[in-house]
Amino acid sequence: MRYKLTLSYNGGGFSGWAKQPSRRTVQEELELALAKVVPHQTKREFLTPISTIVAGRTDAGVHARNQIVHFDSCIDLAPFRIFSSGAVPELELEHSSRSEENHKLLPNRQQEYINFLHKLNSVLPEDIVAKEIEQVPDDFSARFWATSRVYKYRICDNPCRYDPIHSDDVALIRHVLDVDKMNQAVKPLVGLNDFSAFVKPRKGQTAVRDLFRFDFERNSENSVIVATLHADAFAYNMVRSLVGSAILVGLEKRPAQWIEEKLKEKTREGATGPTAAKGLTFDEVRYDLPYDEAREREKQIKAQRAV
Repeated sequence: MRYKLTLSYNGGGFSGWAKQPSRRTVQEELELALAKVVPHQTKREFLTPISTIVAGRTDAGVHARNQIVHFDSCIDLAPFRIFSSGAVPELELEHSSRSEENHKLLPNRQQEYINFLHKLNSVLPEDIVAKEIEQVPDDFSARFWATSRVYKYRICDNPCRYDPIHSDDVALIRHVLDVDKMNQAVKPLVGLNDFSAFVKPRKGQTAVRDLFRFDFERNSENSVIVATLHADAFAYNMVRSLVGSAILVGLEKRPAQWIEEKLKEKTREGATGPTAAKGLTFDEVRYDLPYDEAREREKQIKAQRAV
């Protein structure tokens, strides 16, 4: 049986999502926790390695509010029991954004999984929280069935209004940014483009992505500027590189047209490198296609991106 798990985590204490030797990562902590609570086969043996696939890998220091992973279990987790007595408190959990057709194929049994979520959270570190779990088709892919992803980057450009309580998820810039110029500069990026100028090259990978939204909004009350980026997918370092380039425009170190010029040149340079990670949050993953269409889309993506 395959399960889709929704997570939130503070990325400040991690070297990113993916497992690395001698590094603390979200994937390793999650898989260790799952091995402690997911029974294996009918013997209900524990501490069996659990492999997870994630919707979007995050870099070191990057947070996630609604990260999606999938994993397999030979045991139905719905009737999982961990409490010897007493009722399990009901939790208000946000349902995933799938079509009505998909919900009919696999009914939501969220309340039945509450025990499992409580147990999993009891063995996860405090900077990772499991929020929701549901059974999905056996060929579901958290990565390839996702239709789009949303990132948010938070900046404070007024040191006198900077709140150190949010030092993990808000980047501090000690000069006022021109948000209007930043929005003007990034407007040409929206659409289907080759973002090679803003991506760390990877052999056999393309930088062509469909960017649906990229803009900056200022909250005048706390001087926090929020950048929202919504795309079908993001290449390695793409989000932080795009935001970093826009910041250079906001600081008037580059003209507004510079970003569009770099997009057309398709050449990466130091100035289009990534900005600090700590202001970045992986905010949302969307699964908006019926299962049959999602399967076909997965085939197309793998063919286009040579994965």
